[in-house]
Amino acid sequence: MLFGGKTLESINITSPLQLIISVFIIFFIQSWLVQWSYNTIFPLLIYNTTGYNNNNFKPLTYTESIIVVILFTNLF
Repeated sequence: MLFGGKTLESINITSPLQLIISVFIIFFIQSWLVQWSYNTIFPLLIYNTTGYNNNNFKPLTYTESIIVVILFTNLF
């Protein structure tokens, strides 16, 4: 099963290179989504829980978001 219940037989991949490129594209999209969501949501969560703006908030870089995606992919 792959990506939500599809079997490998039902996916028409003509070459292994297509599969590798598809996996990397999905990986980089996930990394971008982690970076965007963290930088957007976390300052709001800090404000809602503590009641003040945190001027020391350090946004997540793209490299750090790649590491987070690798971490959670290997943990779960």
